[in-house]
Amino acid sequence: MSILDKIKKLFSLTPKNEHISFNIKCGKCQEIITVHVSPTNDLMNQYTDLKDSGPAYILKKEVLGNNCNNLMKLTVEFDKNYNVISKSAEGGEVIS
Repeated sequence: MSILDKIKKLFSLTPKNEHISFNIKCGKCQEIITVHVSPTNDLMNQYTDLKDSGPAYILKKEVLGNNCNNLMKLTVEFDKNYNVISKSAEGGEVIS
């Protein structure tokens, strides 16, 4: 690998995980909605110390289906390695 290839690889913008998916079931009409999340764009960094045990990233997303006007609020907490700590959906249920 040439030095130019190493520099290109260093500054490439390809994320490790392209997206994370969650399925939410509407509490009103039972519609199942798939939500795709970009780890690099959609997650909020909590700027915690490495020794802290709380979430390192939080996702807050509003979801609206096609069948009714029930606005659901998805909240997911992640650790520093993007593993899900907890997930909830106000107005619905996270099924996966």
